[in-house]
Amino acid sequence: MKLLLAVLRSAALFLLLVLFACEGDPAPPRGLHSNVVASPEEGVLRLMGTGAMAPLAHRLAELWRRSPAEASLRVVVEPSVGSGGGVRAVWDGV
Repeated sequence: MKLLLAVLRSAALFLLLVLFACEGDPAPPRGLHSNVVASPEEGVLRLMGTGAMAPLAHRLAELWRRSPAEASLRVVVEPSVGSGGGVRAVWDGV
């Protein structure tokens, strides 16, 4: 029981730290996406997130373009919106 309580406390502390860490990030850019998620563009995978992952996303997209399967799916890496912007984008349904 003590172990379970310790794990729960640690998880709660981690969640609070993550939420507070996202507080200072800029809001997602307005006008790039609508708040309504309709049918996405067929055959296109759009990646959007924080600046820390952008170089990896660009490299993976580049490798995908060179692969034989590229003809069936196009990968587009959108500009970085920051951690807080990513959380807000999910909240907005983007």
